[in-house]
Amino acid sequence: MKNNTILLLKLLLMNQFKINQLKDRSKKRVRIVLMGVVILLLSTMLIIYSYGIGYSLGMIGIAKVIPSYALTTVGIITLFFTVFKSNGILFGTTDYESLMSLPIKTSEIIASRFLHMYLMNTYFAFLVMAPLGFVYVIFEKPATSFAFIWIVGMFFSTLFPTTLATIIGGIIAFISSHFKYTNALSILLSFILVVGILLSSIGLGGMDESVMQTTQLSKLFEMLSKELHTIYPLSRLFEKAVVNKSWFSFVGFLAFSIAIYLLFIKILSLQYKKINTAILSFQAKSNYKIKKMKISGIRMALYKKELKRFFSSYAYVLNIGIGAVMALIMAISVFVLQPATLEKALEMTNLEPLLSKVIAFAFSMVLCMSCTTSVALSLEGKNLWILKSLPISTKTILDSKMLVNLTITLPVSIIFGTLMNVKFETDIITRTFFYVIPITYSFFIAVWGMFINIKLPNYEWTSETAVIKQGIASMLGMLLGPIFALIPLGAVLLLPSISYQLIQIATVILILILIMSLYRYIASSKI
Repeated sequence: MKNNTILLLKLLLMNQFKINQLKDRSKKRVRIVLMGVVILLLSTMLIIYSYGIGYSLGMIGIAKVIPSYALTTVGIITLFFTVFKSNGILFGTTDYESLMSLPIKTSEIIASRFLHMYLMNTYFAFLVMAPLGFVYVIFEKPATSFAFIWIVGMFFSTLFPTTLATIIGGIIAFISSHFKYTNALSILLSFILVVGILLSSIGLGGMDESVMQTTQLSKLFEMLSKELHTIYPLSRLFEKAVVNKSWFSFVGFLAFSIAIYLLFIKILSLQYKKINTAILSFQAKSNYKIKKMKISGIRMALYKKELKRFFSSYAYVLNIGIGAVMALIMAISVFVLQPATLEKALEMTNLEPLLSKVIAFAFSMVLCMSCTTSVALSLEGKNLWILKSLPISTKTILDSKMLVNLTITLPVSIIFGTLMNVKFETDIITRTFFYVIPITYSFFIAVWGMFINIKLPNYEWTSETAVIKQGIASMLGMLLGPIFALIPLGAVLLLPSISYQLIQIATVILILILIMSLYRYIASSKI
């Protein structure tokens, strides 16, 4: 590998993890350490979860399905999230012009950017596959060659899906660049792809009940393997390599992944400049006509500016807005699917009465992943001085940013409440809380994110993707926010002796108190 590729990759990683700032004894160092602690906690949770899934498969006697399950899980999640990252890390980057002016080959720039995404995805693969491999050893007691196959497989598990996701991201970016509303079309195509991935992966849980109840575990293994191979065909080769000790399949798995990657680098290096030029170029109309100018109040003008800022950023909409989209899909799915279908999918009986009690909290958990305010302040970056120089109060500026978050979450909350009221025949209090709970959490996540971003701002970024996807404020906003809905949901499930309506009322009151406390702090804050 070329030295330039390694050097560029090193610079990307140092910029992402702020390694140089660890020497700084100011608040910057504290933020970096805090981010490391959060990543460590999330990694530990993922390891425990992966081990639990693998152990469950082993306990019911189908541990042989673990290789296919591991590779399919890593492949789907890598594909899902890398599509978001490719447009902002590899395509349409803010430092594109400065990079292309350097005496560096285009293929080296592409390789460094691609390897950056690949390493992040491979870290995730290790967290999933390492505990699953450990469980496989416990139940199947494979030969010593298993260790070599599994470890090498972990390194190559994300190569193909990362390549495929980058190709899809490049195609979306290139197609949309030829239309008038480039960013809007790019976002629309990406959301269509994401919904497709979500719907296709749902099939993994659609097992036939008669098969699940059979004592012939070989048939259950065959059925699960078939479903996994259908969803992710490459898992067939990996399963044969691990379970059947087929070195031919293992070499085929490695060769296919490497060949697709090398072919991708070769082809993209020929079209890279053309794609980025199309994405970063803008054409101005020559038939501009002066019309009546519209005047807005200060808060409304700032709100419109923030709303345009949100929808003008591919990474911003796709990564932050996905929570609202997933929540909407969840609401429509619950509304459309019959109770018997939901009971079969979730492997539960008498589900409808329980679902009406917890669905508002479950919906709010997903909705709270859309937290624009956790990064809205940081995204001002080096232009922050413009806002500070205006004769506008800090409260007005921050209000406009929180209004954008509400614009995304409130309509989805109202749609949810309406659909659930039509779906479930229940009492007036529960019907009311189908609206009250999501709307309350919509206000909460807006002020929660703003509070986090005031405490942990980052104005020294060179790529907005680093703020949106890898920033500590973004993580705390999107990951800790849903916990506030998870706690009462757990209380309803674990404390059946307590009225669920009492838990709902107490939760809304506590969240409203928290909202008012956070907003008072925000209103008195200085940027």
